[in-house]
Amino acid sequence: MIVKKHWFILLSVCFLISCSSVSVTSSSTPFTEKALKLEKQGHSSSQKRQYDIAIGHLLQSLKIFSLIDDLKGQMRIKISLAKLYWLKNKPKLARFHINQALQLNKETGETDELYDAWILRGKITQQQGDYTKALNSAKTPIQKAVSLIYLKQTEQAYALINNEKQITHHRDDYAFVTLEYGKFHHNVSIIEKALKLYKQTDNFIGISNCLYLIAETYSQSGQNSLAKKYFNRALIVNQAIGDQNKVDIVRNKLERL
Repeated sequence: MIVKKHWFILLSVCFLISCSSVSVTSSSTPFTEKALKLEKQGHSSSQKRQYDIAIGHLLQSLKIFSLIDDLKGQMRIKISLAKLYWLKNKPKLARFHINQALQLNKETGETDELYDAWILRGKITQQQGDYTKALNSAKTPIQKAVSLIYLKQTEQAYALINNEKQITHHRDDYAFVTLEYGKFHHNVSIIEKALKLYKQTDNFIGISNCLYLIAETYSQSGQNSLAKKYFNRALIVNQAIGDQNKVDIVRNKLERL
């Protein structure tokens, strides 16, 4: 299934964006300011999908944080590097950095980044225990909802966010939970809500997955005309992305209608 292949990318991109706020305080030393500036540049590049450039900035930032013995800074950078390497399909490097981040956490007692670390480690290891630790580290309803999705508690996850009136932050996370709930219930109207959220953040993979799932839902219910319409829309998006594997899958679906 297309969604299973790419679901981890959706949440990972959102994590990178959520960590992009780096401030320089008046008490910062020149080295600290330089490290924070490089960290901010790394997150900016990651949002533009310029992953190699982002990794370069973050590695420079990590070196400075290491020189000045800033353990919290090192932990943040390690988590960000793990996310980027995961996005680049380099699981060994992702595992290396996330394990080091969690080891640093034992020394710092830092809790702000702990949720992100355990969610990412869960994706790398596929261990439910890591997702449980993410849930225990979650501080907000959307963090708890995302953790519950990975723990296959879809109903409980959606119940945590269903009453949100206005979503201004973490739209990709809300879209992810909504999409999984819609998929679980084969509910097109719910999946369309996720599609709307993904469009607000220009999340191309999320848009592609929603269109594909809507088409698949219509196909399974025998509504082939609507299925064909949405498969064609998914095809156009995937061609624009340049994902030939997904293009081939969608074309195969169209040929069977």
